[in-house]
Amino acid sequence: MNKDTRFLSPPEVGRILGVGADKVLSFIASGELRAINTSLSNRARWKIDPSDFNTFLASRANHKPSPQRPRRVSIPKPKKTYV
Repeated sequence: MNKDTRFLSPPEVGRILGVGADKVLSFIASGELRAINTSLSNRARWKIDPSDFNTFLASRANHKPSPQRPRRVSIPKPKKTYV
């Protein structure tokens, strides 16, 4: 980690993503987004490393869809003929 690294706060990340800080905190609580607790008290003060934020974005990016399985073709039942 570089000495000049500027950490992001949850509200800053929320503004980038277009969500509230509470949603960012839920990403942190679920373990999807890595963050560092910089507080010495009981109340957490989270800071996000930009590289961790980029990893989070990459993990949520759209991936190439898996190939579609071929559809089943229904075979018509033979008609009963009466003589």
